[in-house]
Amino acid sequence: MNSTYLPWGDEFYEQIHRLPMGSSLSPILTEIYITELEEKALQTATVKPTCWYRKVYDTFVILQPDHDPTQLLIHLNNQHPCIKCTMESEQNKKLPFLDVLVSLTSSNHLQTTVYRKPSHSDQYMQYNSKYAG
Repeated sequence: MNSTYLPWGDEFYEQIHRLPMGSSLSPILTEIYITELEEKALQTATVKPTCWYRKVYDTFVILQPDHDPTQLLIHLNNQHPCIKCTMESEQNKKLPFLDVLVSLTSSNHLQTTVYRKPSHSDQYMQYNSKYAG
C-alpha cells in the first residue's frame, strides 16, 4: 500500500502519496481514515456545525449565522498537511451539493431540486464504450 505504478501514455509513473488507484482496499481505508480525521477535527473545533453531511470528499455543512465559516475551514486544513479543504458559500440562498441544489425558503426550510453544472452537456457515453465502466 506504500506505492503503485500506473501507466499514462507511453510512460509509467510511481504514485508515492495516497492509496493506490484501482485497489479494492483504497475506498474502505480512505473512508475509515477520513471518518476518524473528521471526528477528531469536529471534537476540537471552536466552531461547531449545526449540520454535517459527507459523501466521500464532499461535505454539506450548516453553521449558526454568527459563526465564521473561514475559522472552521482553517481548523480543518490544519488537521493533516496533505489534506486541504475548500469552501463554497451559498449564493442567493442557494448552494449546489453534488447533484442537488439546496435552497433556503422564505420560511427557513431547506428545499432541494436536481442540479446540473452550467457546463453539463446532457451527453453520455455509450454503454459499450471502452471508457464506460
